[in-house]
Amino acid sequence: TYRRLKGTCPVHGASQTPHLETMLQARPKAELQQLTAALNDLADENRCAKCAVQTITSIVMGYVQDVRWAKKNGKWSKEDKKALKMEIKGLAKGVKADIKGRKAEMKSEMKSR
Repeated sequence: TYRRLKGTCPVHGASQTPHLETMLQARPKAELQQLTAALNDLADENRCAKCAVQTITSIVMGYVQDVRWAKKNGKWSKEDKKALKMEIKGLAKGVKADIKGRKAEMKSEMKSR
Protein backbone atom coordinates (compact mmCIF):
# COMPACT_ATOMS: atom_id res chain seq x y z
CA THR A 1 0.00 0.00 0.00
CA TYR A 2 1.18 3.49 -0.79
CA ARG A 3 1.19 6.66 1.26
CA ARG A 4 -0.08 9.92 -0.15
CA LEU A 5 2.55 12.53 -0.90
CA LYS A 6 2.34 15.69 1.15
CA GLY A 7 3.66 18.10 -1.47
CA THR A 8 2.64 18.92 -4.99
CA CYS A 9 4.62 19.73 -8.10
CA PRO A 10 4.75 23.45 -8.92
CA VAL A 11 4.36 22.56 -12.62
CA HIS A 12 1.84 19.69 -12.57
CA GLY A 13 0.01 20.29 -9.29
CA ALA A 14 -1.15 17.11 -7.56
CA SER A 15 1.00 14.06 -8.23
CA GLN A 16 0.24 12.27 -11.47
CA THR A 17 2.43 9.29 -10.50
CA PRO A 18 1.92 8.68 -6.76
CA HIS A 19 2.79 4.96 -6.85
CA LEU A 20 6.01 5.49 -8.78
CA GLU A 21 7.04 8.44 -6.61
CA THR A 22 6.51 6.46 -3.44
CA MET A 23 8.65 3.61 -4.77
CA LEU A 24 11.48 5.87 -5.90
CA GLN A 25 11.43 8.04 -2.79
CA ALA A 26 11.64 4.95 -0.59
CA ARG A 27 15.08 4.15 -2.02
CA PRO A 28 17.99 4.68 0.39
CA LYS A 29 19.37 8.22 0.23
CA ALA A 30 22.90 6.85 -0.22
CA GLU A 31 21.79 5.03 -3.38
CA LEU A 32 20.26 8.20 -4.81
CA GLN A 33 23.41 10.15 -3.92
CA GLN A 34 25.52 7.54 -5.75
CA LEU A 35 23.29 7.90 -8.78
CA THR A 36 23.60 11.69 -8.66
CA ALA A 37 27.39 11.45 -8.36
CA ALA A 38 27.57 9.01 -11.28
CA LEU A 39 25.47 11.34 -13.45
CA ASN A 40 27.75 14.25 -12.53
CA ASP A 41 30.81 12.10 -13.35
CA LEU A 42 29.28 11.34 -16.73
CA ALA A 43 29.11 15.07 -17.48
CA ASP A 44 32.67 15.70 -16.21
CA GLU A 45 35.28 15.41 -18.97
CA ASN A 46 37.93 14.52 -16.36
CA ARG A 47 36.01 11.42 -15.22
CA CYS A 48 35.69 7.99 -16.79
CA ALA A 49 32.40 7.67 -18.67
CA LYS A 50 32.57 3.87 -18.60
CA CYS A 51 32.74 3.78 -14.78
CA ALA A 52 29.88 6.27 -14.52
CA VAL A 53 27.67 4.25 -16.87
CA GLN A 54 28.50 1.02 -15.01
CA THR A 55 27.53 2.63 -11.69
CA ILE A 56 24.28 3.99 -13.12
CA THR A 57 23.45 0.62 -14.69
CA SER A 58 24.17 -1.23 -11.45
CA ILE A 59 21.89 1.05 -9.42
CA VAL A 60 19.06 0.93 -11.97
CA MET A 61 19.29 -2.85 -12.34
CA GLY A 62 19.20 -3.24 -8.55
CA TYR A 63 16.03 -1.18 -8.52
CA VAL A 64 14.48 -3.30 -11.31
CA GLN A 65 15.34 -6.49 -9.42
CA ASP A 66 13.69 -5.10 -6.28
CA VAL A 67 10.55 -4.29 -8.28
CA ARG A 68 10.45 -7.79 -9.78
CA TRP A 69 10.89 -9.36 -6.35
CA ALA A 70 8.08 -7.25 -4.89
CA LYS A 71 5.75 -8.18 -7.76
CA LYS A 72 6.48 -11.91 -7.50
CA ASN A 73 6.22 -12.10 -3.72
CA GLY A 74 2.86 -10.41 -3.36
CA LYS A 75 4.15 -7.23 -1.76
CA TRP A 76 1.72 -5.20 -3.87
CA SER A 77 -1.99 -5.62 -4.36
CA LYS A 78 -3.39 -6.22 -7.83
CA GLU A 79 -4.71 -2.63 -7.87
CA ASP A 80 -1.30 -1.22 -6.92
CA LYS A 81 0.39 -3.22 -9.69
CA LYS A 82 -2.15 -2.01 -12.24
CA ALA A 83 -1.85 1.63 -11.13
CA LEU A 84 1.95 1.50 -11.22
CA LYS A 85 1.89 -0.06 -14.69
CA MET A 86 -0.35 2.73 -15.99
CA GLU A 87 1.87 5.43 -14.45
CA ILE A 88 5.00 3.95 -16.01
CA LYS A 89 3.31 3.56 -19.41
CA GLY A 90 2.23 7.21 -19.30
CA LEU A 91 5.76 8.36 -18.50
CA ALA A 92 7.25 6.10 -21.15
CA LYS A 93 5.02 7.62 -23.85
CA GLY A 94 6.31 11.09 -23.00
CA VAL A 95 9.93 9.96 -22.96
CA LYS A 96 9.51 8.12 -26.26
CA ALA A 97 8.03 11.21 -27.92
CA ASP A 98 10.87 13.35 -26.58
CA ILE A 99 13.49 10.93 -27.89
CA LYS A 100 11.85 10.85 -31.33
CA GLY A 101 11.80 14.65 -31.42
CA ARG A 102 15.45 14.90 -30.44
CA LYS A 103 16.39 12.25 -32.98
CA ALA A 104 14.65 14.21 -35.72
CA GLU A 105 16.49 17.38 -34.63
CA MET A 106 19.83 15.58 -34.75
CA LYS A 107 19.10 14.19 -38.21
CA SER A 108 18.21 17.62 -39.56
CA GLU A 109 21.39 19.08 -38.02
CA MET A 110 23.47 16.34 -39.64
CA LYS A 111 21.89 17.00 -43.04
CA SER A 112 22.57 20.73 -42.81
CA ARG A 113 26.29 20.17 -42.27
